[in-house]
Amino acid sequence: MGPPGGGRTFITARFLRHLNLVSIATFDDDVMIKIFSTILQWFFIKGKFSTEVAKQESKIVTGTLDVYKMAFKELLPTPLKSHYLFNLRDFAKVIIGVCLTDNTTLISQEQVVKIWVHEIMRVFSDRLINDNDREILLSAVKETVKNRFGLNFDTVFAYLDTFNEEGKKDGTIDTFEIRALMWTDVMSPPGAMIKRYEESTDFVKLQNSLD
Repeated sequence: MGPPGGGRTFITARFLRHLNLVSIATFDDDVMIKIFSTILQWFFIKGKFSTEVAKQESKIVTGTLDVYKMAFKELLPTPLKSHYLFNLRDFAKVIIGVCLTDNTTLISQEQVVKIWVHEIMRVFSDRLINDNDREILLSAVKETVKNRFGLNFDTVFAYLDTFNEEGKKDGTIDTFEIRALMWTDVMSPPGAMIKRYEESTDFVKLQNSLD
């Protein structure tokens, strides 16, 4: 239960007298960075990832924290958006998503950015119900890619840019185009010992695998 607001009502004292109240202080930024940095460091060492990938660990964590805090501030719950409730579990899901990869599919900084953006979209954007909220999130992600990873978002994902009605590409990735970013393990052959989590850019092949 949470405090009143966002569709939640006050809890009566008659009901509360049957319960115990347990409160846990919110982790500050340094604690969250330490926790998830340790997880990623262990994963990259255990998985024998390249140095280029391993050194992205702090950028992944701080970038996720930036988006996480933005969601708390900008994507607030309302009666129509009562499910806009973000917590530490969402932060963890992004990190866990990155940890689904291996050192054969994640070999460069750009691929790190791709998997990170995919997991951010899977955890946060999939919960949003209108284009305005999706635009807020995408703008925050673009800014984070620039500030934390030092890369241009539209350049990294230029291959997702589609032709407009005039038969030209505008050089900017929007909320619809970024939906084509897809990492999955269904591309692995049936019965494979290792289900490789990788980006799928061939949607005909992806459809065949799903079939």
